[in-house]
Amino acid sequence: MKNGPVLIACGEIALNSEKADWFKKKGVELVSFGKNIVNLKKLLSYLTAEHNVGSVYVEGGSGVHGAFYDAFLKDSLMIDEINFYIAPFLLGGEKALSVVGGRGLGNLAFKKEFLYSSVELFKKDYLFRGTLNFYRP
Repeated sequence: MKNGPVLIACGEIALNSEKADWFKKKGVELVSFGKNIVNLKKLLSYLTAEHNVGSVYVEGGSGVHGAFYDAFLKDSLMIDEINFYIAPFLLGGEKALSVVGGRGLGNLAFKKEFLYSSVELFKKDYLFRGTLNFYRP
């Protein structure tokens, strides 16, 4: 690939699709980390062991954020820091997705508070940063 190696993490089912063949022909590495959905702990372990990756920036929607949050609820070392960019306007509706989907907590008694948080103006948006774990080498 032009900008360096590309890896697509997917479920086992996706490995034998036409799209997978197209990506493979372009030199993209496709790796399964579960049957139907990606096991994030396995993915992160693979990136560390096979590609010497020490940190991952995750950008996505409600489903991706929710998957990482649900993994975090099972293993609190899965997320060190969260950054959210918040636009100064409101959207909504009965079918509007939350910023963080997934299963979630179900009970506020189990909430995980940030060790440190800040908000700063970033162009016209606001950047919220929240630290859940301090990195330990």
